[in-house]
Amino acid sequence: MFEGHDGDVIAVVFSPDGLQLASTSNDKTTRLWDARTGASMQKLEGHRGTVDFVAFSPDGQQLASASSDNTVRLWDVGTGAPLQTLEGHDGDVNAVAFSPDGLQLASTSSDKTVRLWDTRTGASVQTFKCYDDQVRTLTWSPNGLRLASVSTDNTIWLWDIGTGERLPILEGHHDWVSAVTFSRDGLLLASALTDETIRHWDARTGVPLMVLEGYGGIATAVALSPDGILASGSFDQTVRLWDTGINVDAWRLTPEGHTGMVTVVIFSPDGLWLVSASTDKTIRLWDVGTCAPLKELTGSGDLVTTMAWSQDGILASNSQGGTIRLWDVSTGALLHLLKYNTRRITVLAFSPDGKLASVSEDGFLRLWDANSAELLQIFKVGFMTRNVSFSDDGLYIETEHMRFDLNGKTFQPLDDAAAVAATRRETLDTYKILQDGEWVIGREHGCLLWLHHDYRPSSNVVCNGDVVCWGCKSGSVQFVHFDLKHLSLV
Repeated sequence: MFEGHDGDVIAVVFSPDGLQLASTSNDKTTRLWDARTGASMQKLEGHRGTVDFVAFSPDGQQLASASSDNTVRLWDVGTGAPLQTLEGHDGDVNAVAFSPDGLQLASTSSDKTVRLWDTRTGASVQTFKCYDDQVRTLTWSPNGLRLASVSTDNTIWLWDIGTGERLPILEGHHDWVSAVTFSRDGLLLASALTDETIRHWDARTGVPLMVLEGYGGIATAVALSPDGILASGSFDQTVRLWDTGINVDAWRLTPEGHTGMVTVVIFSPDGLWLVSASTDKTIRLWDVGTCAPLKELTGSGDLVTTMAWSQDGILASNSQGGTIRLWDVSTGALLHLLKYNTRRITVLAFSPDGKLASVSEDGFLRLWDANSAELLQIFKVGFMTRNVSFSDDGLYIETEHMRFDLNGKTFQPLDDAAAVAATRRETLDTYKILQDGEWVIGREHGCLLWLHHDYRPSSNVVCNGDVVCWGCKSGSVQFVHFDLKHLSLV
């Protein structure tokens, strides 16, 4: 529990690395906390009114706070020192957003304007008039060339940052717009609504392209079967299966049985079985065809947040205490308990020949023999690694930024695209999400889709051909189909 404010807490946000938490209050202060221990790190004072919103810069070095005193303040996160006071709005400032390079800040106010500021000098550089409706939220395109503002009438206004021109207004939302995100080139946009639909738009014309609807709860985990069935776990303790094409058509079944939020779902390699884990600390096995519960794996010991399933029927599950459990799914027997790690396991993946890769919060990737429980190799990969995949022959492991040759025990940065392409012999995952959670990347195309913080993954990312799914920090499910033949990349 984080305690220290003397009034109602209005807003909270994590730092980009997830190690700090910022909170605002009607006690006119902003506080910085150690997200792991709950210890108070900084108390930022200076506003003369309620602090309504707060945002970290992309590098996590600055913090912007918005207040009912009509100002925005910039702070040094490391020292807590005030850097700039941004004055110019004629009403409460209710939202701020840093540009992707951190050099500009957008703010919106009850004065029905959006202002752009130079974060180095504090100067106001542009003002956009929003006419009859107040702006609630702001989102930058990943290239910093466009800005989307969501108004209280549930329209989305788009702005060209270079010219100051207003682009097409996106209309037709029939409920509260909770978040928006752009494609990499700023030409496509997705909006999420509280009616549990997601709408895709052509940002150049304002034409709606797709509506995803029908989900009955907040999604917390997703998985795709080999034949394209989507499984989603929910905060409401259920697991749902969906028929999928480019659109989500309907859920096929709703197996129940958990008594806590579902944290992980994973299909067997043949797609016939599904395993789910929950905050009730149970792991359950389901028959996908009949919706029948098959068994419960007892002895998981702790909260499970990631799992992996080998081709020969071994299930790996993590625990908050840093251990890995290996299960025989057919019998439900616990085979091995791997205790080498001291930090929480964040990613698990099996190779085609049954080796297990694990990534832990200490930033190391460990390779295990799943049959003998022997630790084979250790690689340093970075503490924010989210994705691990093996080549078809098991000779390579790939993360968001590194590719490891398991025979030669060498590694290669993935930003050396030509060298990687020249040595690549096997097919690895077509799409990944970078370790900071901001970008969906294609194996041959680089960065494809920038993700607003509400859409960034909170756990696993799964892909089936050109379809990518993941669960988000906001609790929603993202289901994206890439048509690279018709997507313009810049």
